[in-house]
Amino acid sequence: HLQYPPGTETIYSYFECRGGAYQEVCFFGLQYYLKKYLCGPVVTAAKIDQAEAFCKVHFSNPVWGYNEKIFNRAAWLHILREHKGHLPVAIKAVPEGTVLPYKNVLFTMENTDPACYWLTNYLETLLVQVWYPTTVCTQSREQRKIITRYLQETGSDGVVVNGLHLFKLHDFGFRGVSSVESAATGGAAHLVNFRGTDTMVALAMAKEFYGADCAGFSIPASEHSTMTSWGRERECDAMRNMLDKYPTGMVACVSDSYDIFKACEEYWGTELRAQIESRDGVLVVRPDSGELPGIVLQVLDCLESKFGCQKTSTGHKLLPSCIRVIQGDGIDINSLELVLSKMKEAGWAADNLAFGSGGALLQKLHRDTQKCAFKCSHAIIAGEGVDVVKMPITDPGKMSKKGRLTLELKDGIWTTVTEGRGKPAEDRLVEVFRDGRLLVDDALDVVRRRSEGEEIAPSSAKSVEASCDDDSQNQLVEGMDVSKQPEMQELVLKCSNLENELSNKDGELRALSTRSKQREESFGQQMKQKEQESLRSRAEAEFTRHKLQHLQHAASAAGVVLPQLTQEAAQVPAANQAELQALQRRADDAEAAVSDLTRRLTAKTQEVDDTIRKHKTELQDLQDRASKSVAEANSQVSRISELQASCDMKDLELESLRAAAAAAAAAAA
Repeated sequence: HLQYPPGTETIYSYFECRGGAYQEVCFFGLQYYLKKYLCGPVVTAAKIDQAEAFCKVHFSNPVWGYNEKIFNRAAWLHILREHKGHLPVAIKAVPEGTVLPYKNVLFTMENTDPACYWLTNYLETLLVQVWYPTTVCTQSREQRKIITRYLQETGSDGVVVNGLHLFKLHDFGFRGVSSVESAATGGAAHLVNFRGTDTMVALAMAKEFYGADCAGFSIPASEHSTMTSWGRERECDAMRNMLDKYPTGMVACVSDSYDIFKACEEYWGTELRAQIESRDGVLVVRPDSGELPGIVLQVLDCLESKFGCQKTSTGHKLLPSCIRVIQGDGIDINSLELVLSKMKEAGWAADNLAFGSGGALLQKLHRDTQKCAFKCSHAIIAGEGVDVVKMPITDPGKMSKKGRLTLELKDGIWTTVTEGRGKPAEDRLVEVFRDGRLLVDDALDVVRRRSEGEEIAPSSAKSVEASCDDDSQNQLVEGMDVSKQPEMQELVLKCSNLENELSNKDGELRALSTRSKQREESFGQQMKQKEQESLRSRAEAEFTRHKLQHLQHAASAAGVVLPQLTQEAAQVPAANQAELQALQRRADDAEAAVSDLTRRLTAKTQEVDDTIRKHKTELQDLQDRASKSVAEANSQVSRISELQASCDMKDLELESLRAAAAAAAAAAA
C-alpha cells in the first residue's frame, strides 16, 4: 500500500496461462478458493490484531527496528467498519470447465472501494493457487485424449461409447502430494475428466464445493502389506483369498511381491484360472515394478499364454473379459503414451490396460508448467485511467497484457481483447464474486459438460451473502413454531446489532489508545527538543560569562595603565612638548578603550540576562503544556476505562441475549 502512486483509486489485474506444455487449458478450481477463503465477513478485529502482532515480529530488524507503516491497520479497520468484514473486490472469470487456448485471460479482479486499491494484488498469493487445479485438470484432460485416441485406433470404440474410458486413468496420488488440500483440489480437478480415484478427500471437496454427491468410484484392491503378510510360500493363498472375499465385481491384486511372471503363469494362469473364468466379474492384475514399456508387454504375453485372447475390429489382441491389467508404477503423461504406442505396435488393444498415476498426476507439475501469472493491466490514478504493462527486455515471453480486458469467442476462436477495446456485450468473462458474495455456484456435472464442449450458462449462487454467521442464525430460527419465529428473529437481530456495536466500540477504543499514545510521544519529543535547546542556551551563557571575564580583565588593565600614563606625563620637561602630546594621545586612547569596554560589557550583560529570562519563560511554558498533556492523557485513560466498562456491559448483555435465544429455541423445540 505504500508503493503505489499517490492518488491511486483502482487496481485491475488478471490471471492467465502465458504459455506452457499444453496449448489448451481447462480452467478449474476458482470456485473452491472463493467459497473457502473469501466469501462472507472474513476480516475481524481479532484477525487484524493477530496479523499486526505477527508483522511486528516478522518485519522487525535488530538494527533498524520496525516500521509501523508496514502493516496497514487503518485500511483493514476500514474494511471491518465500512464493509462489515467483506472484501471489496469484484472478480470476473471464464466459466469453470471451459477449454480455451493458453495466452488468454482466465479471470480478472479489481477493488470496488477506492480506499482499498491495494487489496487487488494483495490477494494474488491466494488466488494464483488456482494454477494447481487448473494445471492438473489440463494435464489430466490431455491424458484422456491420448487414451481415447489409442482405444479408437485399436478397435475399442465401444469402451468410449459406453463411457468406460473414464476409468482408464485411476488417481493414486493422495500419498504423493504435499498436503491434504493439494490432494483435494488436484484430485477433484482430475475428476473433471475421469471417474476413477482412490483420493477420498477429492470426493469430499467435490461434494462440499461443487455439489457432487459422489464424483468418483473405486474397486477393492490389495496392496503389498496384505499380500506379503501371508509369506512367500502362501502367496497363491493370498491371491485366492482376494477372489474368495470378493466373489463378484472388479477386484485388483498387486502381483509383483516376489515374481510377477510366476504369479501370472502359475498362480493366476494355472491354479486359480478356473475360479477367475467362472467368476462374475473382472480380475485386474497389477505389476508394480519393472521397466516400461517392456513389463506391460511381458505381463500381457504371460496372461495370453494361459487365458488366450480374441481380436478387435482392427485386428488387435484382447484378453478375455474376465481379466485385465493395470499399470500404476512410473506412469506420467509421457510414459502413458509410450506404453500405449508400444502396445499398439505389438498388436495389443488399448482396452487390455488401465493406468494408475500418483505423484506424476498430482505432484509432478508446477506453476510454470502452464506459465501461470497474475499481473496488473490497468489502474485509476487521481481519477484518470492508466493502462499498465510489464515488458522486460530480458524475457519477451513475460510481457503482460495491457489495459482492461474482454474474452471474446468468434467463429470458434477465443481472443483476449486488450486496452479496453473489447465489446462488453461479447465478453465471456462472468462476474463470479463481488464484495464478499459468491455470484456463481456451478455443480461439478456442469463443469464436466463444459469441458466436453457444451455451452452452459453459469449457475447463480443460492445465497449471495454466503455468510457463515447468517447461516448459523438462520438455522437457529429454522423449524421453530411460527408464533415464536418473530420473537427469535428479533433476538437474532438484536444480537447482531450488539456484535456490530461491540466491534465499533472496540475500534473506537483502539483509535483512542493510538491517539493518546501518539500525543504522548509527540510531547515527549517536544520536551526532549526543549531540553536540548536549554542545554545549548546554558552553554552559550557560560561562553558569554568567560568573555565578560576577559573584558573585565582588559578593563582592569586599562584602569592601571591610565594613571601611570598621567604620572609619566607630569614628569616630562616642558621642552619636550612633542613627547608630552604623544603621551596625552596614548592616555586619551586608553580612556576611550576603557569607555568602549565598559559599554560592551554592559550590553553583553544585558543580552545574557535577556536570554536567560527568555529560556526561563519557554521552560515554564513547556512545563505548563506538559502538565496539561498529562491531564489530557489521564482523561483519555479514564475514557478508555469507561469504554472498556461499556464493552464489558455489552458483552454481558450479549451473553444474556444468547442465553435467552437458546432458551427460546429449547422451548420451541
